Amino acid sequence: MIIIENLNFKIKNKTILEDINIKIESGEKVAIVGGNGAGKTTLIESILNINTKYTGNIKFDFEYKDSPLEKIGVQFQDSNYPVGLSVRDIIEFFSQKGKIVDKAFQKELIDKFEMNDFLDKDSSKISGGQAQKLNVLLSLISKPKILVMDELTTGLDVFSRNSITTVVEEYIKKNKATLILVTHTASEIERFIDRVIVLKQGKIIDKLDKTKIIKDYKNVGNFLNQLH
Repeated sequence: MIIIENLNFKIKNKTILEDINIKIESGEKVAIVGGNGAGKTTLIESILNINTKYTGNIKFDFEYKDSPLEKIGVQFQDSNYPVGLSVRDIIEFFSQKGKIVDKAFQKELIDKFEMNDFLDKDSSKISGGQAQKLNVLLSLISKPKILVMDELTTGLDVFSRNSITTVVEEYIKKNKATLILVTHTASEIERFIDRVIVLKQGKIIDKLDKTKIIKDYKNVGNFLNQLH
């Protein structure tokens, strides 16, 4: 469970987040949507303790030593990996950092994402689809109970998109994981999400169950279109 209470964040005189209150139950799948500048990234960075300059409270139903990131799997849309390190090197580094011992699960992910052909390729020279597979794999290898994902399938070809969404969906179902998904994509919401939180100019302007969205707007695409 994640409880966000009275979250506010300002930079100088500009309000980025204002009076944010959200409760996300364990196992719930939530989308955060809104236009550019709505505050989505800042909200996620606050939940992950990357941004610590907010006022208010963010509480988790688990203990951690230094940061909640110890227990949360994160997939960012853009990740830059060091020149000269192979994809295999990156995976091994994250495995050691997280003290991952389940090598069978790691191999299972590599096989499902069809990564064997580029494991020894320089990680700075892989394609966008390959990079996204690596990003998602790294978010899963520690078997987290909470996943935070940013634009999971944006810009991917149909083959990469299908393999990534299938693996993520299987993982969430098998592990009853909580999902927080930042997205502009109707298909992602339709496939994964229970509830949608809408941000505009740093404020929550709506919280809607997906079933209500489909009832009122016929489909998620229509709902997203009317937000612009």
